[in-house]
Amino acid sequence: MSPEPNSLRAFTTKFPIVPIRAQVQPLGAAVELVLDGSCAIGLLPIVLSDLALLKRFPLLTIDMIPVASPDHPLAAIEGPIDTQILNQYVQLVLTDRSALTEGRDYGVLSGRTWRLADLGAKRSMLLAGLGWGSMPSHLVEDDIARGTLKIIRPLEFDPSVARLAMCGAYLADHQLGPAGQWMIEQLLVEIAN
Repeated sequence: MSPEPNSLRAFTTKFPIVPIRAQVQPLGAAVELVLDGSCAIGLLPIVLSDLALLKRFPLLTIDMIPVASPDHPLAAIEGPIDTQILNQYVQLVLTDRSALTEGRDYGVLSGRTWRLADLGAKRSMLLAGLGWGSMPSHLVEDDIARGTLKIIRPLEFDPSVARLAMCGAYLADHQLGPAGQWMIEQLLVEIAN
């Protein structure tokens, strides 16, 4: 998850000489950036940030939606799609190279997968009809409205479970300065509105 543009704009106004280094990394790679001190504050999946080394604060929950190009064979199936049928097609899966998520799969329902470390690349491949996969709803809602992506219904996909709780986190033994404290407060205010 990347920082909110409004928060960054306000930050540069309030702290004009404090440099921002925003890195966008998936899954455990984002956690590792906080743990190794590369980033002071991380926006992370809660499930991966449950470490004693981190102090965290809840931010928001993101709904995941399974989608495919309207030209993809799965898009022609109305109703729930059996796992045996899903196994015939490539599922595009977000992955990373971090040790924290090595060997773990989240929401993988097909035995045929392509692994991608970038949601933008995954979205492009979905639009091109190269596979199907789950995406954060806010990243594909316009594609769904335009008809360039279609929601599919894998039988084993449970929308109540396919929610990604996100938090902010920083090293528990590290005292954030005024700029870091301000950014946390700003993120909480922005998410609440």
